[in-house]
Amino acid sequence: MRRQALRLYLCCTPPARAGQRQYPPLPTDAWINGFGVLEDAPEETATLLFEAAEAFAKAHGVTKLSATPYSPFYFTQGFDSKHEVRYIEMFEKAGYTAQPESYARDIDLLSWIEPCELRAARAAAEAEGFGFGPLSDELLIPFFKYLNEYQSPGWRIRIRELLYDNDDYGRVRIVTYKDEVIGFCVFGDPDGSPERFGPFGVRSDFRGKKLGQILLADCLLEMKKRGLHNAWMQWTSKGGAAHFVYEKAGFYISRGHIILDKIL
Repeated sequence: MRRQALRLYLCCTPPARAGQRQYPPLPTDAWINGFGVLEDAPEETATLLFEAAEAFAKAHGVTKLSATPYSPFYFTQGFDSKHEVRYIEMFEKAGYTAQPESYARDIDLLSWIEPCELRAARAAAEAEGFGFGPLSDELLIPFFKYLNEYQSPGWRIRIRELLYDNDDYGRVRIVTYKDEVIGFCVFGDPDGSPERFGPFGVRSDFRGKKLGQILLADCLLEMKKRGLHNAWMQWTSKGGAAHFVYEKAGFYISRGHIILDKIL
């Protein structure tokens, strides 16, 4: 039997200090960050990998193991529901449960035009005291205060990386109210495509005012001004407020992906 060189990456999280947010949410959670088996590998290869990963996880107090989940520590973001069915079936055979499908989305900026209704909505919001535009030095402290209080650690890590690698504040679009940052969106990947969109969020107590739609249009308009032809995002779900905002803006689903979990 030909010897195979195989590797599986596993991330375990130590307990958080008192008052400290952590990611994953519980110290008993862990991830399988990368997974691969050659097509001509022996049938028991995947089983041996699962057994090794689960034994390691249990030895570190882990009770829930997830396969290729979201930010910040993944190599692949879920298994492609169309092209990686083989891997999904391997995990399911090993007792993992597939979670609801998530979706990547794209939009063609060459044909996108800012809707007139959003220009009017922006003018009305600005008349009420809301502000839209790029991040600035003066807003750095309110911006990171907002991130620390309202956004996930994964998103905070991504934004810090972006600002460390490139101080182009124009790629961070924000909405303010009474000197507070209450929403933001980002485009451009510090390690890759300038057309990557996200993360994106508005404080829940300010939703229902079209602020997310206005902010999204502001970001897409800036991307278009810079000569970018497309915008794409990796991770969304169907249903909910964000789905409505993306659909209304013209984003279409370009890929589906699956995360799997197992209680050990």
